[in-house]
Amino acid sequence: MPSLLPALSQRFWLLWPSHQALAQEGKLKVEVPAMAAKELATAASAAWRRSRVVPKIDLFYDVASPYSWLAFETLMRYRDLGVWDADITLRPFFLGGIMKATGNKPPATLKAKGKYMKEDLARMARYHGAPLVPLKDPRAMFETLAAQRLLNAAAVDAPERLEGLTRELWTRLWGGGGDIASEQGLQEACMGTGMDAGSAKSLLARSGDADIKARLKEETQEAIRRGAFGAPWITLQTCADDDDDRKPWEAFFGCDRFDVLAQAMGQPWLGPHPNLSKL
Repeated sequence: MPSLLPALSQRFWLLWPSHQALAQEGKLKVEVPAMAAKELATAASAAWRRSRVVPKIDLFYDVASPYSWLAFETLMRYRDLGVWDADITLRPFFLGGIMKATGNKPPATLKAKGKYMKEDLARMARYHGAPLVPLKDPRAMFETLAAQRLLNAAAVDAPERLEGLTRELWTRLWGGGGDIASEQGLQEACMGTGMDAGSAKSLLARSGDADIKARLKEETQEAIRRGAFGAPWITLQTCADDDDDRKPWEAFFGCDRFDVLAQAMGQPWLGPHPNLSKL
């Protein structure tokens, strides 16, 4: 079968308005086999769609994970400073469900991993400038189900509060600010974001509704569908949903893959504090 590349190359010229005008005036003649024209139209349409897609970043997280806190703050800085042109969505899930479904185990439950995690968190806290402190009671990281339901309630009923509440819960758990397992602790966390007592109680009550519980399960299942086995689980979409020839999502595990994620988007990585970069 003869190569279609010459015909395709000529046909691409007609994508430019100036060349279209020449063709209409009869000054540019391009003969393209029907099959080549069809292939080109399909390729050009796909290329146009991709050029129009703003990268989508989904952060799947559980406040049980201190590494998720580091990833969260980095993403918020890059968004707020406008360093990345991307849509960032916060998606609280239940890490316990991820572990059970995948057969994974929390690092703290394994002696060698627990020792490494303690040292690594101190190092990462210095690098990120984060106020991480060791948990007084390690069992607290296994008691975040109610907190994750609360975050899903916020995502549905008070999305403008989701970011602040997420940060408040992490600050209380990993910053030494208090408990997030009891109703009182969760209500105080809500009020820490500026909610009045009545609104905090209402959101907390909402977190116990069946549809909110179901939503948390659905978010957890979606993360599993995208390959999650831990947190933070970050997925990147850089193509249209209907592009059959490309994998819709790329996944990144941990808070130390932002350089690779940035490369995948074709955007800069300036460290965890882009505002301090001298580049």
